Amino acid sequence: MTQAIQTEGAFRIHLLAASPAASLAILSIASVLGIGSQQAADRLASLPSVLADDVPGPEARRLSALLTALGLLVRLDPTFSTVASVAADPLLEMSIRVDDRDDRPAAVAHLVQILGRAESDVDIALNSPEGLVLQALNAQSAVDLRQEFRRDRSLRLTVADPAISVYDAFPRPGAALPAGELLRLGLGKCRFSGAVATAMNHATARHLKRRVSDRLIILNREFQRYDLFVSTVPSRANKELADFLDSRPGANRAASPDALRRIETDLTHRVAVQFVADYAAIGLDVQPRLRGMPAAEIN
Repeated sequence: MTQAIQTEGAFRIHLLAASPAASLAILSIASVLGIGSQQAADRLASLPSVLADDVPGPEARRLSALLTALGLLVRLDPTFSTVASVAADPLLEMSIRVDDRDDRPAAVAHLVQILGRAESDVDIALNSPEGLVLQALNAQSAVDLRQEFRRDRSLRLTVADPAISVYDAFPRPGAALPAGELLRLGLGKCRFSGAVATAMNHATARHLKRRVSDRLIILNREFQRYDLFVSTVPSRANKELADFLDSRPGANRAASPDALRRIETDLTHRVAVQFVADYAAIGLDVQPRLRGMPAAEIN
C-alpha cells in the first residue's frame, strides 16, 4: 500500500476569524480574487466563511500569508479535500515557544499564570520539539489567546489546523522502530530531517499514534523548528564568507576547531530546507537539527 500524494492545485480559502486590521486586506483580496472592493469587504464581514474557492496555489498562499500577517485566522483546503466545512468550527492547535534571547523565567511565569499549569510542566513542554501545544481550540479561543500572549514579546506563536497539517515521525529514544508498520503504509524516510516517516496526512499520523506511539514521536511540521550547523570555516575560505557566517542571526562560535557551530536558528521546516540548499550552492555542508530533539535521534 502506498501513501497518496497530493499534487499542486487550487485551494479553498476559509476565513476563520478577523482582526482589527482586516480592512487593510480589502484591496489585496479584491486584486487577487478579481472582485470589487465592496464584495471583498462583504466577504470579510461574514465569519466564519469561505473567502474564495478554486484559488491557484501560489495566489492562495500569498493571500493567506498577507491575511495571517494582519492577524486574521485563515485555513487553506485543497478543493478536492474531504475536510469538513468551516461552518463546523474546526478545532485548532497553537504551539508556544520562547525566544532564546529573552527572559525565559519571566515567560514561563506568564504562561503558568495564564494557563494554570504547573511550572515544571510548562518548562518541559517548551523544551519539546513542538513547543508547548494547546489543543482543541476554536477559532475565537485562538484569537483571544493570541491577543493575550502578544503582550509578551518573548513568546513565539504558531496556529495550525491539525486536519490539514503535514506530519513527520521520528524514532523514540531506546525503542525499536515499527519497520513493518511503516513498510505496510508505504512511508518513506526524510534525508533532510532524519524522520523515519515523512509528509503524512492527519489520518495516517493519527493511525500511527494509536498503534505505535510508544515507538515513534509524531510531530506536526508546522510546529517544527530547526537550527543549522556548519563545521568551522576552513582556512581557505575567504574573509567575506567567514564574516558573513559570523553575522548570521543564529551564529555562535564553535568551542573547538573540530566542533560544529550554529549559523541559523529557529527556522521553519520549509525555510530550513531552502537555506541548506542555498549554503550547499556556495560549497558549505550544513547540517539541520530539530530543536528539542537530541541530535543522535534525528541523524
